Amino acid sequence: MRNIQARSPRTGVLATEEGALITLSPESHYLVAAQPLPGLRFRTYLGKASTPRCSDELCPATVFHLDTPASLQSKILTFRNDTEFEPCFLEIAIIAFSEKVFTAFDDVIKGLSDFGRRSVLAVHGSVPEGPCFVQGQSIYRTWRLFPDVYEAFQLPTLQDANSDSFTGVSIMREGKLMVPVPSRLHYPRTAQKPLNGVRVTVKDIIDLKGVKTTGQSRSYEKLYGPRDETAAIVTRLTELGAVIIGKTKCTQFASSDQPTADWVDYHCPWNPRGDGYLSPRGSSTGTCVALAGYDWCDVGIGSDSNIRGPAAIMGLFALRPTHSPDYLPGILPVAEARIWPCGIPLRKSIFRFQWTRPTSPSPRSPRPGTTIQNIDTKPVFLLYPSNYWDQWPQIAARTVMEGAVEKLEAYLGVKRVVVNLAEKWLEDDPSQSGLRLEEFLQNTFMTLLWRGYYTNYLPFRKEYEAKFGIPPYVHPVIQSCWRHGKALSAEDIAKAHERKRIYAKWLREAVFGGDGFNAIMVYPVGDIDPFYRDVYRKSVTFPARSFGERISPNEQRPP
Repeated sequence: MRNIQARSPRTGVLATEEGALITLSPESHYLVAAQPLPGLRFRTYLGKASTPRCSDELCPATVFHLDTPASLQSKILTFRNDTEFEPCFLEIAIIAFSEKVFTAFDDVIKGLSDFGRRSVLAVHGSVPEGPCFVQGQSIYRTWRLFPDVYEAFQLPTLQDANSDSFTGVSIMREGKLMVPVPSRLHYPRTAQKPLNGVRVTVKDIIDLKGVKTTGQSRSYEKLYGPRDETAAIVTRLTELGAVIIGKTKCTQFASSDQPTADWVDYHCPWNPRGDGYLSPRGSSTGTCVALAGYDWCDVGIGSDSNIRGPAAIMGLFALRPTHSPDYLPGILPVAEARIWPCGIPLRKSIFRFQWTRPTSPSPRSPRPGTTIQNIDTKPVFLLYPSNYWDQWPQIAARTVMEGAVEKLEAYLGVKRVVVNLAEKWLEDDPSQSGLRLEEFLQNTFMTLLWRGYYTNYLPFRKEYEAKFGIPPYVHPVIQSCWRHGKALSAEDIAKAHERKRIYAKWLREAVFGGDGFNAIMVYPVGDIDPFYRDVYRKSVTFPARSFGERISPNEQRPP
Protein backbone atom coordinates (compact mmCIF):
# COMPACT_ATOMS: atom_id res chain seq x y z
CA MET A 1 0.00 0.00 0.00
CA ARG A 2 1.42 3.34 -0.99
CA ASN A 3 1.73 6.23 1.44
CA ILE A 4 -1.48 8.27 1.23
CA GLN A 5 -1.98 11.63 2.85
CA ALA A 6 -4.53 11.02 5.59
CA ARG A 7 -6.90 13.91 4.91
CA SER A 8 -6.89 17.15 2.99
CA PRO A 9 -9.17 20.19 3.22
CA ARG A 10 -10.93 19.09 0.01
CA THR A 11 -11.11 15.32 -0.01
CA GLY A 12 -11.52 12.69 2.64
CA VAL A 13 -8.99 9.88 2.05
CA LEU A 14 -8.92 6.50 3.74
CA ALA A 15 -6.45 3.71 2.98
CA THR A 16 -7.86 0.16 2.62
CA GLU A 17 -6.67 -3.17 1.27
CA GLU A 18 -8.38 -2.44 -2.03
CA GLY A 19 -6.77 1.00 -2.44
CA ALA A 20 -7.69 4.49 -1.34
CA LEU A 21 -11.26 5.51 -0.56
CA ILE A 22 -11.85 9.14 -1.44
CA THR A 23 -14.90 11.26 -0.68
CA LEU A 24 -15.32 14.28 -2.95
CA SER A 25 -18.79 15.21 -1.67
CA PRO A 26 -21.45 13.66 0.60
CA GLU A 27 -22.82 11.66 -2.35
CA SER A 28 -19.60 11.12 -4.27
CA HIS A 29 -17.23 8.34 -3.23
CA TYR A 30 -14.38 6.72 -5.16
CA LEU A 31 -12.04 3.76 -4.92
CA VAL A 32 -8.56 4.52 -6.23
CA ALA A 33 -6.32 1.66 -7.35
CA ALA A 34 -3.55 0.61 -4.98
CA GLN A 35 -0.94 0.70 -7.77
CA PRO A 36 -0.41 3.32 -10.50
CA LEU A 37 -0.73 2.60 -14.19
CA PRO A 38 2.64 1.33 -15.42
CA GLY A 39 4.81 2.63 -18.23
CA LEU A 40 3.68 6.27 -18.26
CA ARG A 41 6.01 9.22 -18.88
CA PHE A 42 5.08 12.84 -18.24
CA ARG A 43 6.52 15.37 -20.66
CA THR A 44 5.80 18.59 -18.78
CA TYR A 45 3.41 20.51 -16.60
CA LEU A 46 1.57 23.28 -18.39
CA GLY A 47 -0.94 25.94 -17.46
CA LYS A 48 -1.34 28.24 -14.51
CA ALA A 49 0.11 25.98 -11.86
CA SER A 50 3.74 25.10 -12.43
CA THR A 51 3.69 22.79 -9.40
CA PRO A 52 0.20 21.28 -9.15
CA ARG A 53 -1.26 20.37 -5.78
CA CYS A 54 -1.26 16.75 -6.88
CA SER A 55 2.50 16.54 -6.27
CA ASP A 56 1.85 15.30 -2.72
CA GLU A 57 -1.74 14.09 -2.63
CA LEU A 58 -4.33 12.36 -4.79
CA CYS A 59 -6.22 14.76 -7.04
CA PRO A 60 -9.09 14.12 -9.49
CA ALA A 61 -8.13 14.53 -13.14
CA THR A 62 -9.32 13.65 -16.64
CA VAL A 63 -7.38 11.93 -19.40
CA PHE A 64 -8.05 13.07 -22.98
CA HIS A 65 -7.04 11.21 -26.13
CA LEU A 66 -6.68 13.86 -28.81
CA ASP A 67 -5.95 13.57 -32.50
CA THR A 68 -6.14 17.33 -32.97
CA PRO A 69 -6.64 20.26 -30.58
CA ALA A 70 -9.97 20.96 -32.30
CA SER A 71 -11.42 17.71 -30.93
CA LEU A 72 -10.97 18.83 -27.32
CA GLN A 73 -14.11 20.89 -26.87
CA SER A 74 -16.45 18.23 -28.25
CA LYS A 75 -14.85 15.66 -25.97
CA ILE A 76 -15.30 17.85 -22.92
CA LEU A 77 -18.96 18.35 -23.76
CA THR A 78 -19.37 14.61 -24.27
CA PHE A 79 -17.77 13.89 -20.91
CA ARG A 80 -19.92 16.46 -19.11
CA ASN A 81 -23.05 14.91 -20.60
CA ASP A 82 -22.16 11.61 -18.97
CA THR A 83 -24.49 11.36 -15.96
CA GLU A 84 -21.74 10.08 -13.66
CA PHE A 85 -18.94 12.45 -14.68
CA GLU A 86 -18.19 15.17 -12.12
CA PRO A 87 -16.88 18.63 -13.12
CA CYS A 88 -14.13 18.56 -10.48
CA PHE A 89 -12.29 16.00 -12.63
CA LEU A 90 -11.75 18.72 -15.25
CA GLU A 91 -9.62 20.84 -12.94
CA ILE A 92 -6.58 18.89 -14.08
CA ALA A 93 -6.39 17.74 -17.68
CA ILE A 94 -4.02 14.98 -18.77
CA ILE A 95 -3.40 14.87 -22.50
CA ALA A 96 -2.33 11.50 -23.82
CA PHE A 97 -0.57 13.00 -26.77
CA SER A 98 0.60 12.34 -30.24
CA GLU A 99 3.51 14.47 -31.46
CA LYS A 100 1.07 16.42 -33.65
CA VAL A 101 -1.02 17.42 -30.68
CA PHE A 102 1.95 18.10 -28.43
CA THR A 103 3.27 20.79 -30.77
CA ALA A 104 -0.09 22.59 -30.52
CA PHE A 105 -0.44 22.69 -26.75
CA ASP A 106 -1.09 26.42 -26.67
CA ASP A 107 -4.35 25.72 -28.48
CA VAL A 108 -5.14 22.88 -26.07
CA ILE A 109 -4.60 25.08 -23.01
CA LYS A 110 -6.75 27.82 -24.49
CA GLY A 111 -9.49 25.29 -25.18
CA LEU A 112 -9.44 24.17 -21.55
CA SER A 113 -9.58 27.66 -20.06
CA ASP A 114 -13.36 27.85 -20.41
CA PHE A 115 -13.88 24.68 -18.41
CA GLY A 116 -12.26 25.56 -15.09
CA ARG A 117 -9.02 23.68 -15.57
CA ARG A 118 -6.13 24.60 -13.31
CA SER A 119 -3.29 22.74 -14.97
CA VAL A 120 -2.49 20.52 -17.92
CA LEU A 121 -0.24 17.48 -17.91
CA ALA A 122 1.14 15.84 -21.01
CA VAL A 123 1.73 12.11 -20.79
CA HIS A 124 3.06 9.48 -23.15
CA GLY A 125 1.85 5.90 -22.70
CA SER A 126 -1.25 3.75 -22.60
CA VAL A 127 -3.83 5.22 -20.25
CA PRO A 128 -7.65 4.93 -20.39
CA GLU A 129 -9.55 8.05 -21.35
CA GLY A 130 -11.81 9.61 -18.74
CA PRO A 131 -11.66 10.26 -14.99
CA CYS A 132 -8.70 9.19 -12.88
CA PHE A 133 -6.63 10.34 -9.92
CA VAL A 134 -3.10 11.68 -10.13
CA GLN A 135 -0.37 11.97 -7.52
CA GLY A 136 3.09 13.23 -8.37
CA GLN A 137 4.20 11.53 -11.57
CA SER A 138 1.67 8.70 -11.24
CA ILE A 139 -1.84 8.13 -12.60
CA TYR A 140 -4.26 5.81 -10.80
CA ARG A 141 -7.40 4.14 -12.10
CA THR A 142 -10.58 4.90 -10.20
CA TRP A 143 -14.04 3.42 -9.70
CA ARG A 144 -17.05 5.28 -8.41
CA LEU A 145 -18.61 3.60 -5.37
CA PHE A 146 -22.38 3.13 -5.37
CA PRO A 147 -24.32 1.91 -2.32
CA ASP A 148 -26.23 -1.35 -2.70
CA VAL A 149 -29.34 0.04 -1.01
CA TYR A 150 -31.57 -2.83 -2.23
CA GLU A 151 -29.08 -5.50 -1.06
CA ALA A 152 -28.91 -7.10 -4.49
CA PHE A 153 -25.20 -8.00 -4.44
CA GLN A 154 -23.57 -10.99 -2.85
CA LEU A 155 -20.07 -9.72 -3.66
CA PRO A 156 -18.90 -6.78 -5.78
CA THR A 157 -15.84 -7.64 -7.87
CA LEU A 158 -12.96 -6.11 -9.77
CA GLN A 159 -11.15 -7.88 -12.58
CA ASP A 160 -7.46 -8.03 -11.87
CA ALA A 161 -5.26 -5.94 -14.18
CA ASN A 162 -3.91 -7.90 -17.16
CA SER A 163 -5.55 -11.06 -15.85
CA ASP A 164 -8.65 -13.19 -16.29
CA SER A 165 -9.03 -13.43 -12.50
CA PHE A 166 -11.38 -11.45 -10.25
CA THR A 167 -11.10 -10.08 -6.73
CA GLY A 168 -13.99 -9.66 -4.33
CA VAL A 169 -14.44 -6.18 -2.86
CA SER A 170 -16.02 -5.73 0.56
CA ILE A 171 -16.32 -2.02 1.25
CA MET A 172 -19.06 -0.86 3.62
CA ARG A 173 -20.35 2.65 4.18
CA GLU A 174 -23.19 3.52 6.54
CA GLY A 175 -24.17 -0.14 6.71
CA LYS A 176 -24.38 -0.66 2.94
CA LEU A 177 -22.12 -2.64 0.64
CA MET A 178 -20.43 -0.32 -1.86
CA VAL A 179 -20.09 -1.44 -5.49
CA PRO A 180 -17.07 -0.13 -7.46
CA VAL A 181 -18.07 0.81 -11.01
CA PRO A 182 -15.67 2.11 -13.70
CA SER A 183 -16.57 5.06 -15.88
CA ARG A 184 -18.10 4.20 -19.25
CA LEU A 185 -15.75 6.79 -20.71
CA HIS A 186 -12.88 4.34 -20.22
CA TYR A 187 -14.36 1.96 -22.78
CA PRO A 188 -14.94 3.26 -26.31
CA ARG A 189 -16.98 0.88 -28.48
CA THR A 190 -15.25 -0.75 -31.46
CA ALA A 191 -16.17 -3.42 -33.97
CA GLN A 192 -14.00 -5.87 -32.01
CA LYS A 193 -15.44 -4.74 -28.66
CA PRO A 194 -19.16 -4.11 -29.28
CA LEU A 195 -19.95 -4.51 -25.57
CA ASN A 196 -17.08 -2.34 -24.32
CA GLY A 197 -17.95 -0.76 -21.00
CA VAL A 198 -21.33 -2.46 -20.61
CA ARG A 199 -21.70 -3.15 -16.89
CA VAL A 200 -22.73 -6.70 -16.13
CA THR A 201 -23.79 -8.48 -12.94
CA VAL A 202 -23.41 -12.24 -12.56
CA LYS A 203 -25.82 -14.51 -10.70
CA ASP A 204 -24.16 -16.36 -7.83
CA ILE A 205 -24.46 -19.77 -9.48
CA ILE A 206 -22.03 -18.65 -12.20
CA ASP A 207 -18.27 -18.95 -11.70
CA LEU A 208 -15.75 -16.13 -11.67
CA LYS A 209 -12.11 -17.13 -11.41
CA GLY A 210 -10.62 -16.10 -8.08
CA VAL A 211 -13.85 -15.78 -6.07
CA LYS A 212 -16.25 -18.27 -4.54
CA THR A 213 -19.53 -19.38 -6.04
CA THR A 214 -21.85 -19.87 -3.06
CA GLY A 215 -25.14 -20.79 -4.72
CA GLN A 216 -26.50 -18.83 -1.73
CA SER A 217 -25.68 -21.80 0.49
CA ARG A 218 -23.45 -21.31 3.52
CA SER A 219 -22.70 -25.04 3.48
CA TYR A 220 -21.61 -24.91 -0.17
CA GLU A 221 -19.52 -21.80 0.51
CA LYS A 222 -17.88 -23.50 3.48
CA LEU A 223 -16.95 -26.61 1.49
CA TYR A 224 -15.54 -25.13 -1.72
CA GLY A 225 -12.86 -22.53 -2.32
CA PRO A 226 -12.50 -19.84 -4.99
CA ARG A 227 -13.07 -20.99 -8.56
CA ASP A 228 -10.15 -21.80 -10.84
CA GLU A 229 -11.96 -20.85 -14.06
CA THR A 230 -14.52 -18.30 -15.18
CA ALA A 231 -17.78 -19.57 -16.70
CA ALA A 232 -17.74 -19.81 -20.49
CA ILE A 233 -20.60 -17.32 -20.96
CA VAL A 234 -18.78 -14.71 -18.85
CA THR A 235 -15.51 -15.25 -20.71
CA ARG A 236 -17.30 -14.75 -24.02
CA LEU A 237 -18.83 -11.46 -22.86
CA THR A 238 -15.62 -10.06 -21.36
CA GLU A 239 -13.83 -10.83 -24.61
CA LEU A 240 -16.35 -8.51 -26.26
CA GLY A 241 -15.68 -5.77 -23.71
CA ALA A 242 -18.30 -6.35 -21.00
CA VAL A 243 -17.27 -5.26 -17.50
CA ILE A 244 -18.24 -7.56 -14.61
CA ILE A 245 -19.12 -5.49 -11.53
CA GLY A 246 -20.17 -8.21 -9.12
CA LYS A 247 -22.05 -11.35 -8.17
CA THR A 248 -25.72 -10.95 -7.29
CA LYS A 249 -27.90 -12.86 -4.85
CA CYS A 250 -30.28 -15.58 -5.97
CA THR A 251 -32.51 -18.19 -4.45
CA GLN A 252 -30.56 -21.15 -3.12
CA PHE A 253 -29.21 -23.14 -6.09
CA ALA A 254 -31.68 -21.19 -8.28
CA SER A 255 -34.68 -22.81 -6.63
CA SER A 256 -38.16 -21.39 -5.97
CA ASP A 257 -37.45 -19.90 -2.53
CA GLN A 258 -39.98 -17.28 -1.46
CA PRO A 259 -39.16 -14.42 0.87
CA THR A 260 -38.86 -14.12 3.69
CA ALA A 261 -39.09 -17.53 5.38
CA ASP A 262 -37.28 -19.57 2.70
CA TRP A 263 -34.30 -17.20 2.63
CA VAL A 264 -32.46 -18.67 5.61
CA ASP A 265 -28.75 -18.45 4.74
CA TYR A 266 -28.86 -14.97 3.20
CA HIS A 267 -31.43 -12.19 3.17
CA CYS A 268 -33.61 -11.64 0.12
CA PRO A 269 -32.98 -8.44 -1.91
CA TRP A 270 -35.61 -5.69 -1.91
CA ASN A 271 -37.89 -5.15 -4.89
CA PRO A 272 -37.54 -1.46 -5.87
CA ARG A 273 -41.00 -1.44 -7.48
CA GLY A 274 -44.27 -0.53 -5.77
CA ASP A 275 -44.10 0.20 -2.05
CA GLY A 276 -40.79 -1.64 -1.63
CA TYR A 277 -42.27 -4.74 0.03
CA LEU A 278 -43.40 -6.72 -2.99
CA SER A 279 -41.63 -10.05 -3.45
CA PRO A 280 -38.91 -9.83 -6.14
CA ARG A 281 -39.83 -13.41 -7.11
CA GLY A 282 -37.83 -15.98 -9.06
CA SER A 283 -34.32 -17.30 -8.72
CA SER A 284 -32.48 -14.42 -10.44
CA THR A 285 -33.77 -12.03 -7.82
CA GLY A 286 -30.60 -10.04 -7.14
CA THR A 287 -29.76 -9.75 -10.83
CA CYS A 288 -33.11 -8.15 -11.64
CA VAL A 289 -33.25 -6.03 -8.47
CA ALA A 290 -29.92 -4.45 -9.42
CA LEU A 291 -31.13 -3.66 -12.93
CA ALA A 292 -34.50 -2.33 -11.79
CA GLY A 293 -33.05 -0.26 -8.97
CA TYR A 294 -29.73 1.09 -10.26
CA ASP A 295 -29.15 3.11 -13.41
CA TRP A 296 -25.44 2.27 -13.12
CA CYS A 297 -26.20 -1.40 -13.98
CA ASP A 298 -26.82 -2.34 -17.62
CA VAL A 299 -27.21 -6.09 -18.02
CA GLY A 300 -27.29 -9.22 -15.88
CA ILE A 301 -26.40 -12.86 -16.45
CA GLY A 302 -28.75 -15.26 -14.75
CA SER A 303 -30.58 -18.46 -15.59
CA ASP A 304 -33.81 -19.17 -17.39
CA SER A 305 -36.15 -18.32 -14.51
CA ASN A 306 -35.39 -14.62 -14.79
CA ILE A 307 -37.26 -14.60 -18.10
CA ARG A 308 -40.55 -15.60 -16.52
CA GLY A 309 -40.14 -14.36 -12.97
CA PRO A 310 -38.39 -11.28 -11.59
CA ALA A 311 -37.84 -9.64 -14.99
CA ALA A 312 -41.61 -9.57 -15.52
CA ILE A 313 -42.34 -8.50 -11.94
CA MET A 314 -39.84 -5.63 -12.03
CA GLY A 315 -40.55 -4.36 -15.54
CA LEU A 316 -37.32 -5.37 -17.29
CA PHE A 317 -36.49 -6.61 -20.75
CA ALA A 318 -35.06 -10.11 -20.92
CA LEU A 319 -33.35 -12.36 -23.43
CA ARG A 320 -33.25 -16.13 -23.31
CA PRO A 321 -30.64 -17.11 -25.89
CA THR A 322 -31.10 -20.21 -27.98
CA HIS A 323 -29.68 -23.20 -26.12
CA SER A 324 -25.95 -23.73 -26.60
CA PRO A 325 -23.84 -26.23 -24.65
CA ASP A 326 -20.82 -24.01 -25.31
CA TYR A 327 -22.00 -21.54 -22.65
CA LEU A 328 -22.88 -24.01 -19.88
CA PRO A 329 -19.46 -24.81 -18.31
CA GLY A 330 -18.96 -22.96 -15.05
CA ILE A 331 -22.64 -22.74 -14.06
CA LEU A 332 -24.03 -24.69 -11.11
CA PRO A 333 -26.41 -27.26 -12.60
CA VAL A 334 -30.09 -27.16 -11.80
CA ALA A 335 -32.09 -29.39 -14.13
CA GLU A 336 -30.90 -30.84 -17.40
CA ALA A 337 -29.16 -28.13 -19.39
CA ARG A 338 -31.53 -28.11 -22.36
CA ILE A 339 -34.37 -26.77 -20.22
CA TRP A 340 -32.27 -24.46 -18.05
CA PRO A 341 -29.88 -22.28 -20.06
CA CYS A 342 -28.60 -18.81 -19.30
CA GLY A 343 -31.00 -15.89 -19.19
CA ILE A 344 -30.10 -12.24 -19.67
CA PRO A 345 -32.26 -9.47 -18.18
CA LEU A 346 -31.61 -5.99 -19.54
CA ARG A 347 -32.34 -2.51 -18.28
CA LYS A 348 -32.85 -1.03 -21.77
CA SER A 349 -34.37 -2.59 -24.86
CA ILE A 350 -31.51 -1.35 -27.04
CA PHE A 351 -29.21 -3.88 -25.35
CA ARG A 352 -31.26 -6.72 -26.84
CA PHE A 353 -29.83 -5.94 -30.26
CA GLN A 354 -26.29 -5.63 -28.92
CA TRP A 355 -26.48 -8.93 -27.03
CA THR A 356 -28.51 -11.22 -29.29
CA ARG A 357 -25.72 -12.28 -31.63
CA PRO A 358 -22.87 -12.44 -29.07
CA THR A 359 -24.90 -14.74 -26.78
CA SER A 360 -26.46 -16.94 -29.48
CA PRO A 361 -24.82 -20.04 -30.92
CA SER A 362 -22.73 -19.27 -33.97
CA PRO A 363 -23.32 -20.08 -36.68
CA ARG A 364 -27.06 -20.39 -36.13
CA SER A 365 -28.46 -23.23 -38.20
CA PRO A 366 -31.98 -24.58 -38.75
CA ARG A 367 -33.17 -27.95 -37.58
CA PRO A 368 -32.38 -30.91 -39.84
CA GLY A 369 -34.76 -31.08 -42.78
CA THR A 370 -35.63 -27.36 -42.73
CA THR A 371 -34.39 -24.46 -44.80
CA ILE A 372 -34.16 -20.85 -43.75
CA GLN A 373 -33.42 -18.31 -46.45
CA ASN A 374 -32.87 -15.37 -44.11
CA ILE A 375 -33.00 -15.70 -40.33
CA ASP A 376 -33.08 -11.90 -39.95
CA THR A 377 -36.43 -11.64 -41.75
CA LYS A 378 -39.32 -10.50 -39.56
CA PRO A 379 -41.68 -13.25 -38.38
CA VAL A 380 -44.95 -13.44 -40.29
CA PHE A 381 -47.09 -15.11 -37.60
CA LEU A 382 -47.97 -13.63 -34.21
CA LEU A 383 -49.58 -16.35 -32.10
CA TYR A 384 -51.89 -15.29 -29.26
CA PRO A 385 -52.77 -18.23 -26.95
CA SER A 386 -56.20 -17.20 -25.67
CA ASN A 387 -56.39 -19.86 -22.96
CA TYR A 388 -53.54 -18.12 -21.13
CA TRP A 389 -54.65 -14.55 -21.82
CA ASP A 390 -58.20 -15.32 -20.65
CA GLN A 391 -56.86 -16.11 -17.17
CA TRP A 392 -56.08 -12.43 -16.72
CA PRO A 393 -58.91 -10.09 -15.68
CA GLN A 394 -59.26 -6.66 -17.28
CA ILE A 395 -56.86 -4.91 -14.92
CA ALA A 396 -54.25 -2.24 -15.64
CA ALA A 397 -51.49 -4.80 -16.18
CA ARG A 398 -53.57 -6.61 -18.79
CA THR A 399 -54.19 -3.31 -20.59
CA VAL A 400 -50.46 -2.56 -20.71
CA MET A 401 -49.64 -6.03 -22.05
CA GLU A 402 -52.39 -5.83 -24.68
CA GLY A 403 -50.93 -2.49 -25.76
CA ALA A 404 -47.55 -4.15 -26.22
CA VAL A 405 -49.13 -6.80 -28.45
CA GLU A 406 -50.76 -4.09 -30.57
CA LYS A 407 -47.40 -2.36 -31.01
CA LEU A 408 -45.83 -5.67 -32.02
CA GLU A 409 -48.60 -6.15 -34.59
CA ALA A 410 -47.87 -2.72 -36.04
CA TYR A 411 -44.12 -3.35 -36.14
CA LEU A 412 -44.45 -6.74 -37.85
CA GLY A 413 -47.26 -5.60 -40.13
CA VAL A 414 -49.41 -8.60 -39.18
CA LYS A 415 -52.45 -9.32 -37.05
CA ARG A 416 -52.39 -11.76 -34.17
CA VAL A 417 -53.56 -15.30 -34.76
CA VAL A 418 -55.72 -16.37 -31.83
CA VAL A 419 -55.11 -19.98 -30.85
CA ASN A 420 -56.42 -21.93 -27.89
CA LEU A 421 -53.68 -24.43 -27.15
CA ALA A 422 -55.82 -26.51 -24.81
CA GLU A 423 -58.54 -26.95 -27.43
CA LYS A 424 -56.09 -27.59 -30.25
CA TRP A 425 -54.33 -30.22 -28.18
CA LEU A 426 -57.60 -32.09 -27.70
CA GLU A 427 -58.41 -31.82 -31.40
CA ASP A 428 -55.00 -33.10 -32.53
CA ASP A 429 -54.53 -35.57 -29.64
CA PRO A 430 -50.80 -36.02 -30.42
CA SER A 431 -50.36 -38.31 -27.42
CA GLN A 432 -53.27 -40.53 -28.53
CA SER A 433 -54.34 -40.64 -24.92
CA GLY A 434 -57.38 -38.39 -24.94
CA LEU A 435 -55.92 -36.47 -21.99
CA ARG A 436 -56.27 -32.73 -21.66
CA LEU A 437 -53.04 -30.76 -22.06
CA GLU A 438 -52.65 -30.00 -18.36
CA GLU A 439 -53.44 -33.63 -17.43
CA PHE A 440 -50.89 -34.93 -19.91
CA LEU A 441 -48.11 -32.62 -18.75
CA GLN A 442 -48.93 -32.39 -15.03
CA ASN A 443 -45.55 -32.57 -13.22
CA THR A 444 -43.45 -33.15 -16.34
CA PHE A 445 -41.32 -30.08 -15.78
CA MET A 446 -41.10 -30.52 -12.00
CA THR A 447 -40.16 -34.21 -12.37
CA LEU A 448 -37.12 -33.28 -14.45
CA LEU A 449 -36.33 -30.42 -12.07
CA TRP A 450 -36.57 -32.55 -8.94
CA ARG A 451 -34.41 -35.27 -10.44
CA GLY A 452 -31.88 -32.70 -11.58
CA TYR A 453 -31.56 -31.21 -8.11
CA TYR A 454 -31.17 -34.64 -6.52
CA THR A 455 -28.53 -36.03 -8.89
CA ASN A 456 -26.58 -32.84 -9.61
CA TYR A 457 -25.96 -32.12 -5.92
CA LEU A 458 -25.24 -35.69 -4.82
CA PRO A 459 -21.44 -35.07 -4.91
CA PHE A 460 -21.91 -31.95 -2.77
CA ARG A 461 -23.89 -33.89 -0.15
CA LYS A 462 -21.33 -36.71 -0.03
CA GLU A 463 -18.27 -34.44 0.07
CA TYR A 464 -19.73 -32.21 2.77
CA GLU A 465 -20.68 -35.11 5.03
CA ALA A 466 -17.29 -36.77 4.50
CA LYS A 467 -15.48 -33.60 5.54
CA PHE A 468 -17.67 -32.33 8.37
CA GLY A 469 -19.45 -35.47 9.58
CA ILE A 470 -22.96 -34.05 9.18
CA PRO A 471 -25.25 -33.45 6.21
CA PRO A 472 -25.18 -29.96 4.70
CA TYR A 473 -27.97 -27.60 5.69
CA VAL A 474 -30.07 -26.44 2.75
CA HIS A 475 -33.26 -24.41 2.51
CA PRO A 476 -36.68 -26.08 2.84
CA VAL A 477 -37.34 -25.87 -0.91
CA ILE A 478 -34.11 -27.70 -1.74
CA GLN A 479 -34.84 -30.30 0.96
CA SER A 480 -38.22 -30.90 -0.68
CA CYS A 481 -36.68 -31.13 -4.16
CA TRP A 482 -34.19 -33.71 -2.92
CA ARG A 483 -36.96 -35.80 -1.31
CA HIS A 484 -39.06 -35.71 -4.48
CA GLY A 485 -36.04 -36.44 -6.67
CA LYS A 486 -34.94 -39.40 -4.59
CA ALA A 487 -38.42 -40.95 -4.79
CA LEU A 488 -38.57 -40.83 -8.59
CA SER A 489 -38.03 -44.07 -10.50
CA ALA A 490 -36.29 -44.54 -13.83
CA GLU A 491 -39.74 -45.09 -15.33
CA ASP A 492 -40.93 -41.73 -13.96
CA ILE A 493 -38.00 -39.95 -15.59
CA ALA A 494 -38.44 -41.77 -18.90
CA LYS A 495 -42.15 -40.91 -18.91
CA ALA A 496 -41.42 -37.22 -18.28
CA HIS A 497 -38.88 -37.12 -21.11
CA GLU A 498 -41.28 -38.83 -23.50
CA ARG A 499 -44.13 -36.45 -22.65
CA LYS A 500 -41.82 -33.51 -23.06
CA ARG A 501 -40.76 -34.85 -26.46
CA ILE A 502 -44.36 -35.33 -27.63
CA TYR A 503 -45.39 -31.88 -26.47
CA ALA A 504 -42.36 -30.18 -28.04
CA LYS A 505 -42.87 -31.96 -31.37
CA TRP A 506 -46.56 -31.00 -31.44
CA LEU A 507 -45.84 -27.40 -30.49
CA ARG A 508 -43.11 -27.10 -33.11
CA GLU A 509 -44.99 -28.73 -35.98
CA ALA A 510 -48.67 -28.09 -35.33
CA VAL A 511 -48.54 -24.69 -33.62
CA PHE A 512 -45.38 -22.87 -34.72
CA GLY A 513 -45.26 -24.59 -38.07
CA GLY A 514 -42.17 -26.41 -39.36
CA ASP A 515 -38.91 -24.70 -38.49
CA GLY A 516 -40.71 -22.21 -36.23
CA PHE A 517 -38.48 -19.25 -37.11
CA ASN A 518 -41.38 -17.43 -38.78
CA ALA A 519 -43.61 -17.31 -35.69
CA ILE A 520 -43.71 -15.49 -32.36
CA MET A 521 -45.96 -16.49 -29.47
CA VAL A 522 -46.88 -13.84 -26.90
CA TYR A 523 -48.35 -14.79 -23.56
CA PRO A 524 -48.80 -12.93 -20.26
CA VAL A 525 -46.38 -13.42 -17.37
CA GLY A 526 -46.44 -11.93 -13.89
CA ASP A 527 -48.59 -11.75 -10.78
CA ILE A 528 -52.28 -10.99 -11.23
CA ASP A 529 -52.47 -10.00 -7.55
CA PRO A 530 -49.67 -8.35 -5.54
CA PHE A 531 -47.40 -10.91 -3.87
CA TYR A 532 -45.78 -9.54 -0.72
CA ARG A 533 -42.65 -10.74 1.02
CA ASP A 534 -44.23 -10.92 4.50
CA VAL A 535 -46.85 -13.57 3.64
CA TYR A 536 -46.66 -16.70 5.82
CA ARG A 537 -47.08 -20.19 4.45
CA LYS A 538 -47.35 -23.44 6.33
CA SER A 539 -44.99 -25.55 4.22
CA VAL A 540 -43.16 -25.80 0.92
CA THR A 541 -45.53 -26.27 -1.99
CA PHE A 542 -45.09 -26.61 -5.72
CA PRO A 543 -48.44 -25.24 -6.98
CA ALA A 544 -49.81 -26.27 -10.35
CA ARG A 545 -48.99 -23.59 -12.91
CA SER A 546 -50.27 -22.61 -16.28
CA PHE A 547 -47.95 -24.57 -18.52
CA GLY A 548 -47.69 -21.47 -20.69
CA GLU A 549 -44.92 -20.39 -18.34
CA ARG A 550 -42.99 -23.51 -19.38
CA ILE A 551 -43.46 -23.30 -23.15
CA SER A 552 -40.02 -21.91 -23.78
CA PRO A 553 -37.91 -24.33 -21.70
CA ASN A 554 -39.80 -27.34 -23.00
CA GLU A 555 -39.48 -26.28 -26.62
CA GLN A 556 -35.91 -24.93 -26.17
CA ARG A 557 -36.82 -21.65 -27.86
CA PRO A 558 -35.95 -18.13 -26.78
CA PRO A 559 -39.07 -16.31 -25.54
